[in-house]
Amino acid sequence: MQIRTVGVMVACAVLVGGCAPQPSATPVQIIKTRCTKCHNTDRIKAAQFDEDGWSAIIWRMRGQGAQLTDAEAKAVIGFLAGGGGAGL
Repeated sequence: MQIRTVGVMVACAVLVGGCAPQPSATPVQIIKTRCTKCHNTDRIKAAQFDEDGWSAIIWRMRGQGAQLTDAEAKAVIGFLAGGGGAGL
C-alpha cells in the first residue's frame, strides 16, 4: 500500500514538475502592457512574420530591454505567428 502511494506521489511530481511554466497573463495582455511601452499596436498588427520571424523580433526586443520571461515570450511568439496580432 505504501509503495503504491509513493508511486502516485512520484507520478504527480513528475507531471507537475515537467510542465513548462505558463505566463500568468494572456498574450494580448503581455503585448499591451510590455510591447506598447515602445510600439503602438498598429505597428504590431501590421507586421507579418512567421514563428521564426517573430522569435527573432521578440528575442531582439528582449536584448534591448523588453521585460518578458521565457514563457511570456513563447506565448507572444505563438500568438503573433498564429495571426492573433490582427485582433489587438
